[in-house]
Amino acid sequence: MNCKKCGFENDEGARFCENCGSLLARVCSSCGSPLKQESRFCKDCGTPAAFPPTSKYDKDRLSIDRLASLQQSAPLELQERIRSISRNIEGERKPVTILFTDIVGSTSLAERLDPEEWAEIVSGAHQRVSQAVYHYEGTIAQLLGDGVLAFFGAPITHEDDPIRAVNAALDIQYSIENYAHDLRRYAEDFQMRVGLNTGTVVVGSVGSDMHLEYLALGDAVNLAARLQSSAKPGTVLISESTARLVKAAFNLNCLGEISLKGKADAVVPYEVIQARAVPESTRGFEELYEMGLIDRLPKIAVIQVEGCAPMVTAFKAGKETPDIVTEPNTHIATLATGNPGMAYGQLRQIILKHGGAMESVSDQESFRAMHVLAKMDGFSVEPATAAAFAGLFKLIGQQVIKRDEIVVVNCSGHTFPVEKELLGDEWARDVEVPQPTSSASVPQEGLLSALERLDDRMRDVLIMDDTPEASRLLRRILQAYGSFNVREAENGRIGLDMVYQRPPDLILLDLMMPEMDGFAVLDALKTDKELSKIPVIVVTAKELTAIEKQRLSGKVQSLLQKGAFSNQDIIDKMMEMLN
Repeated sequence: MNCKKCGFENDEGARFCENCGSLLARVCSSCGSPLKQESRFCKDCGTPAAFPPTSKYDKDRLSIDRLASLQQSAPLELQERIRSISRNIEGERKPVTILFTDIVGSTSLAERLDPEEWAEIVSGAHQRVSQAVYHYEGTIAQLLGDGVLAFFGAPITHEDDPIRAVNAALDIQYSIENYAHDLRRYAEDFQMRVGLNTGTVVVGSVGSDMHLEYLALGDAVNLAARLQSSAKPGTVLISESTARLVKAAFNLNCLGEISLKGKADAVVPYEVIQARAVPESTRGFEELYEMGLIDRLPKIAVIQVEGCAPMVTAFKAGKETPDIVTEPNTHIATLATGNPGMAYGQLRQIILKHGGAMESVSDQESFRAMHVLAKMDGFSVEPATAAAFAGLFKLIGQQVIKRDEIVVVNCSGHTFPVEKELLGDEWARDVEVPQPTSSASVPQEGLLSALERLDDRMRDVLIMDDTPEASRLLRRILQAYGSFNVREAENGRIGLDMVYQRPPDLILLDLMMPEMDGFAVLDALKTDKELSKIPVIVVTAKELTAIEKQRLSGKVQSLLQKGAFSNQDIIDKMMEMLN
């Protein structure tokens, strides 16, 4: 028997090609006419087919053949991806959305029709189901009589698998509705039920290559089957777990609590009405909260530029609607949107309910943040992103953002590694910003202005710390905010030698160092009249005892605990020394 796909000559009676694995076409042994896989006799000469599906074994074999045929109908690229992933799927726990379909009243239909006619009708239904499933890159797992079991999320995984599964279910019902018109001479009302559930299952496979039956073990599969049985003809019924994940994309009708066979507790299913014309956000924090992946909804901070900040102005004034800005006064054009529309009302409600803030920053603060990011982290950012970080710096300085809070900055622009030539020797290149007006004055006190005034008074800083990461962080903080000459010493003895050779303007000192610790360094400095005048800031991870704190008394100007201070703290302490 020649394979139509690759031309390989197979043994007589073979069902699959030994060379490429394709399902082989059946032909009559007497006249050579093509036969359907389920045919028992040749339609042209009446000769019995070689493999009449009379026994249970043959019926099971026929089901396997049909499944293989459907799997072979999948797009070639999808087949290859399934083959590749399936090799490593055995015994894996995966979150999947399970889809069950079944023909309504199939038993009575099969009794009224000729077996060959019924087999052809079922085959046509299976083809329409498989087309929808494969279109959304799901997997036909098993054929269960005239029903179909499909997975979305195994073996191929997408982050929107539940939505793909529901879309496939709606496409199936639409296709079956059209198919029913063609079957009116066989069945007056040919319909299908579809049920879906999302949950974690143990997935395995039986077979090889594309000739696989995927087995999913777990209660999630049973619930999907029960929902299919409870669905009205021609409808799609989904579980509560699936509904939570797809409600932003579809209009759903909650049916309330119902009892299902084999389930001790009542369940709350939803009937899918249709896809939403405009889907809502599918990655909302509310969905993550409902799934138990987060314990609370996060606070949100909205940052705008001062020259165009209608939302910030309205929020601080307690207004429900913002005043439209018709003439933005900012050089950051991408943020010059004077009419926020419905976004303000939604963001305002979220902030009032879950916490957060709305704040504005000047063009000067945004451009300065751009330089800070370039110096500290080697990132070059466009102005809108810089405005977001300027807002972050401002909220930290105002203590709106606490030190123990995790912050995610949603940048509107792109970042890329900074080039040496980008900012030049002075870390600036012909940047012109509007002068502040009387209505929007720029504060003269704060982090940036303090650093600028430090440059002329305190330029040489010596860091004594045996931890390279801590020294590097302190260096970055200092260099980001001013033209400091920063030197580093890995222990107290080396640091003290550097002090004797060239006294610094300021010492940042760690107490716990090998060979000579910070206490010994302080004692040595105190013995020299001139060196004892050098201001010292102790930055340590050590929890100091009362006796140790007493030893530091009169020897240091400030004490900062590692992991519990911000950039602002270091600069504030340096300002205190100058004052």
